[in-house]
Amino acid sequence: MRSSNNFDAVRVAAAVMVVVGHHFVLIGEPAPRIAGMPIHTVGVAIFFTVSGYLIAQSVTRTPSARSFLWKRFIRIVPGLACVVLVTVFIIGPAISSLAPAAYFSAPETWSYLLNLGFIAQYDLPGVFETEPNLKATVNGSLWTLGVEVCCYIGALLLGRIRGSRLRTSAYVAAAVVLAGLSFASLPVSPAAELCVFFALGALASTHLPNLVGPARGAAVAGAIVVLAVSPLMGGVAPAIALWLALPTAIIWVGRMSTPGVRSAARFGDLSYGIYLWGYLVAQLLISWIGLDHPELLLVHTLGAVGILGALSWWLIERPALRFKGVTLGKSVPQTASSAQSTRAYELAGGSAPGSAKPVAGGSRHGSEAAFLVGAQLHRAITMRGVQG
Repeated sequence: MRSSNNFDAVRVAAAVMVVVGHHFVLIGEPAPRIAGMPIHTVGVAIFFTVSGYLIAQSVTRTPSARSFLWKRFIRIVPGLACVVLVTVFIIGPAISSLAPAAYFSAPETWSYLLNLGFIAQYDLPGVFETEPNLKATVNGSLWTLGVEVCCYIGALLLGRIRGSRLRTSAYVAAAVVLAGLSFASLPVSPAAELCVFFALGALASTHLPNLVGPARGAAVAGAIVVLAVSPLMGGVAPAIALWLALPTAIIWVGRMSTPGVRSAARFGDLSYGIYLWGYLVAQLLISWIGLDHPELLLVHTLGAVGILGALSWWLIERPALRFKGVTLGKSVPQTASSAQSTRAYELAGGSAPGSAKPVAGGSRHGSEAAFLVGAQLHRAITMRGVQG
């Protein structure tokens, strides 16, 4: 079933923004800015906003915590596993400056597999450590997956609060606390900033649709004005303005049904694959092509990640969605058409009601989930300034 809204196109646009921003970071140039923020940071913020909007709805529609968590898992892990395993066992030894024996005996090689558990790792021995690569980071995009996992756990907990008013109050309180952490210059601040967008996206899922007629028009117009003038503000005002305006504008655009735009995923939901592979592909092309022709480098990067995004969707992600119906050890594979019907809600960084970036485990694994939250907030901020 084809999507009846623009969210597919919004996610693809966000993924491309992340790739473009990382291109500039990796060639040593300042990234273009939108509303005062680097373009790749805006792209990630859009992913978290859309994820919060859709995941909040998914929580209310999924009575079982185990089912909710499994559906998140089956949406995110197959694509992530593919990029991590290919990186460690094929790309790494092929381009490392170390001999294969030295590469596979280095502890960094095996610790990189912790990315499969949403614990961000950035380096492989002998990979991207010499010019023309300016950064040794192998894939600077993966750290956000652990942060989003934390958001899923939070959404699951807050979504179990009875009463819409109390649940709304809890989301507002969470957003305020996270905003405070983001301003505190703490190790968790980059992660907290993204979580604010998730929480506000979740709030928008409840309250923005209730705005009709002039009220909705006024909210959207106000959001556009705030985004336009936010770079001129001082202090913490730009960040607060973006938190309030960006979710409003993005959810409004996503809920629209624009001919042509709403069919952005007719060739597949490429956004998650583009996000997963974009940084790594840019690093590879820099090592092969060099930095003499940055425009050509960007064109090649976008073309390559578009192809890899399609391959990831059709060969890995889409087939995996057939197993969303696995319950109590029994597999109830979905048909291709039923898997396709959930795509109106899928997210990337993707989030479908039951097919977005997931967390492993179930409701009876509370201690492991708590440990995972703590681990991610610690690991996410070791990204050495590479955001997105």
